[in-house]
Amino acid sequence: MQDLYPALILDTLKKVRYPGNGKNIVELGMVEDNIRIDGRKVSFTLIFDRPTDPFIKSVVRASEVAINTYIGDDVDINSVLPHATPTLCTSKTIRCLV
Repeated sequence: MQDLYPALILDTLKKVRYPGNGKNIVELGMVEDNIRIDGRKVSFTLIFDRPTDPFIKSVVRASEVAINTYIGDDVDINSVLPHATPTLCTSKTIRCLV
């Protein structure tokens, strides 16, 4: 089991590409600097330019997959999407704010 720390999470999220332009979500500034770790629980905020961005679901899912694939599938992920609607929440590990 790998120890978790913010730089590891950021490095992993650099593998996630935003479908609109192919750049990674860290480079685009889409990962807010608020990564919190509590044991095997990780939470972070993803920022989108508009609450109606067509790629919200796919970027959230790709972020989960990247962390579970490259760090471990035992990591409990809680991504916060500011201004997202509850209908965008498709995973039990995603918490959306209204």
